[in-house]
Amino acid sequence: MANRELISSSPATALTRFANGVTSTDDYGMAFNAGVPTASGEVRFTTNPWLPTAGDNVTEWLPYDGDVEPIIVRSDGGAFDRQIRLVERCVGGGRTEARRPSPRLHDSLEIMGFLTEWETVCLAEHQD
Repeated sequence: MANRELISSSPATALTRFANGVTSTDDYGMAFNAGVPTASGEVRFTTNPWLPTAGDNVTEWLPYDGDVEPIIVRSDGGAFDRQIRLVERCVGGGRTEARRPSPRLHDSLEIMGFLTEWETVCLAEHQD
């Protein structure tokens, strides 16, 4: 994959550097802990940004020189429900893939390729 490099995977944590310079650390499982530092503050995810739920999904803006600002996105359905509705809209509109910013087929294949590579590295490191 040309736009990212799997730097490390130990024991089940992936440190990835993307072509645009962004570095991401991801851990296997349902736990999350994500923050994005910037020059003026940090964006921190209070609820899981990868698996939104029905109800309030919360992100916080933590400016270095001010008070924490919660960013609340309310949803009437969880991640799976939203995916189903998106597919229904695409099929109903005669489209074979979602419009941006939703992942397209190419994006999904790249993501699944990355996850497969990560799984292979983790399994190889944990064989008896």
